[in-house]
Amino acid sequence: MVELQYLMDRSEKELVGVHTTVAEKTRELIKKAYDEGIGIAIVQGFRSFEEQNALYAQGRTKPGNKVTNAKGGQSIHNYGLAVDFCIFDDKKQPCWTVNKEWKRVVEIAEGLGFESGIHWKFFDAPHLQMTFGLTLKQLQAGKRPAGSATVSAPKQSNLLENGASGSSVKDLQEKLIKLGYELGKVDSQFGKLTDAAVRKFQKDNKLDVDGIAGKNTLAKLDSLIKALDVKKEEAKVEPVKEEAKTIEKVEAVKVAVKENPIPKIISLGDKYSFQVKATKNVVVYGKANLTEKGKTIKKSTVFSVYGYDADEKVYAVGGGGFVSQDCTEALPQVAVSGGLNSLMETEFRKYLKENGSAAKLNMPSKGNPSVTIEASGLCMVKVRKFMDDKGWYYKLNK
Repeated sequence: MVELQYLMDRSEKELVGVHTTVAEKTRELIKKAYDEGIGIAIVQGFRSFEEQNALYAQGRTKPGNKVTNAKGGQSIHNYGLAVDFCIFDDKKQPCWTVNKEWKRVVEIAEGLGFESGIHWKFFDAPHLQMTFGLTLKQLQAGKRPAGSATVSAPKQSNLLENGASGSSVKDLQEKLIKLGYELGKVDSQFGKLTDAAVRKFQKDNKLDVDGIAGKNTLAKLDSLIKALDVKKEEAKVEPVKEEAKTIEKVEAVKVAVKENPIPKIISLGDKYSFQVKATKNVVVYGKANLTEKGKTIKKSTVFSVYGYDADEKVYAVGGGGFVSQDCTEALPQVAVSGGLNSLMETEFRKYLKENGSAAKLNMPSKGNPSVTIEASGLCMVKVRKFMDDKGWYYKLNK
């Protein structure tokens, strides 16, 4: 099981700006869940109006999928009264499946005074909040509960991981590049390329492969840099030879990429992620072109999908891995609409026909109280995006 200290450290930086009582109850929740064998961490706490507006713009005026319907000031997060949690597995990877463990965390949270978004009509399973009896309108009008936190600079964490930024990340990137690890340019942002380079470094040096540049990883990195500097000084390698080696390495990488290109992965995010079942033992690869074999998922295992390639041959799964789609079977899903009038029904059926969709539209025999849409996998994703683009209400039954 993942260490409690890791969960607390990861959560602490998200609790900056959160109401003091909410923050204390959150820490208590993490410890109580851990005592029951469930490792959770906070992935979102206070969110400024500017950050909220930036999220709202995604999928509207900025690239990406829509992730929220709330503008700045319309989310309880904007007032430091809400947090989002996630369960982390023993490899420190987030697991978003709402299972019995997830529901148990919600029970513990509600026992501590939290309200959970798992019961809401628009279903927000990670969301927990304490409003102290205040409505959103009262908060928007400037009223605040006693003990509201004053937002200050985020607490610095000693964990360098995906999402981190700053001079420490820049130093990490420079050292990895110096040791020959490819991660693109030095930009002080810990993204996917830096994460992949850290994991490769950890694997090469027999460290825990978790993508986190913690104490052991940084110590090993520093020792190798020091040894490399000594070796270079002793060998006094000619610059021309070093340049030739670099050119040779770059050319080799270009040839490898040309022979086995990496497909672009389309992200589904948490909103459109779905579950599949392994139809046989499935190999999880390290890259989207299905190279660098990793662990194996056993036949009949159910797991979540968070992205796919344009040719619909590859799925992106948790932990930064990829699997072949033909080794899986998408689980069926049902979306329940509030009802479709005749014009909406005509437009929906036209969409299904033109796109060759396998989705099944079930209309009631009399009246129009509700409509169900049955589909699975990417078929349901495309149907949901079509309905979202139209602004049609629906609820996904999980």
